[in-house]
Amino acid sequence: MENTIETAFKEILEEQIHEVAYRKCINDPEYQIANTNAITLMDMLKRVLSNDEQRKLLDELESAMFIVESFFLEYSYRQGLQDSKLIHKELNSFGIDVMKKISCIL
Repeated sequence: MENTIETAFKEILEEQIHEVAYRKCINDPEYQIANTNAITLMDMLKRVLSNDEQRKLLDELESAMFIVESFFLEYSYRQGLQDSKLIHKELNSFGIDVMKKISCIL
């Protein structure tokens, strides 16, 4: 059973990963190019498949890949949170103030 803190953390993760980070990602020109390429290739593959069963399997594969990627993203985000203090400390030792740079961007 989850406690209140775990539930709140999951809600924050959901918001940060699926809203804030996603918005930033979809505005990245490199992401846009890669995404367009992936969509084009998927459409081409669907057109050359010979029957509905094959196309259904491709759709299921695509969905499964998205689920796998979502697990990776969540673990990456959590690891980033765990490592953030160390990363900030290391960057500060080189004269880089991450928080100052972030406040300039926002």
